[in-house]
Amino acid sequence: MQVFCRSFRNTFLWLNFIFSFVLLTSQIELSDRKDIISSSTNTASASLIRQCSCTEESICINSFKNQVHDCFNTCWTQDVQIKALSANPEHLKKCFTNKTLLDKFINCLKKTHQTCVSVKNGPQIPRSNLEKLLGAGEKRLKSQVQAFMQEMSLENQKLVQSAVNIGMCVKGCLIQRDKQDSCFDHSGCHPKLEEQLIGPIIKRCGRKVGWKKDLGEVCDCVTNAGFISVKPYCMLLHGHSNK
Repeated sequence: MQVFCRSFRNTFLWLNFIFSFVLLTSQIELSDRKDIISSSTNTASASLIRQCSCTEESICINSFKNQVHDCFNTCWTQDVQIKALSANPEHLKKCFTNKTLLDKFINCLKKTHQTCVSVKNGPQIPRSNLEKLLGAGEKRLKSQVQAFMQEMSLENQKLVQSAVNIGMCVKGCLIQRDKQDSCFDHSGCHPKLEEQLIGPIIKRCGRKVGWKKDLGEVCDCVTNAGFISVKPYCMLLHGHSNK
């Protein structure tokens, strides 16, 4: 049971990490392409960009949250399996649109890692490699999902897999939209996100945001949407959130 809870926690935290990270940095893929094109100059400045002010970062994060909403609706509509699994897909959809936990996670990430500065003429920082960071996160996510799903019934496995598929669809949608119109690119800055510090920060923020209580509420919502078989997992989450 402890192994299951740990897998459940890690799966959820890494999903939120990927989701949050895309919100903050999905513009980087386009910028990295520009760096590759201009890499023949061998100048140090080609790999640097101004660190965003907190005002600029907040504006872009709000913009991406709106895009997340649009992308989620698109991906949900396109996913055939989720509709086949639920007799009330609209009720189920509402379970995954609560942004409270995501907002708390993003705020913790910003405060803990100091992703922005107070002034507009911030220092030059290294450009992040979005593909590398997200690739590592997705590899870890897939491993945790597999461990998590081994403990579940076939019906619940399909539900989890659909949620993962929709999450990956949202990520792809955001990156594609960003290629067309990047908020950070227009601002000429990036948030500061150092690859080697992401793992420890994710763990720290996971403890701070109270993920068990929030995820327990999501689990209750899923149960009320017709997935009675997940109720034991909800009870497990509520039990651990009180410790």
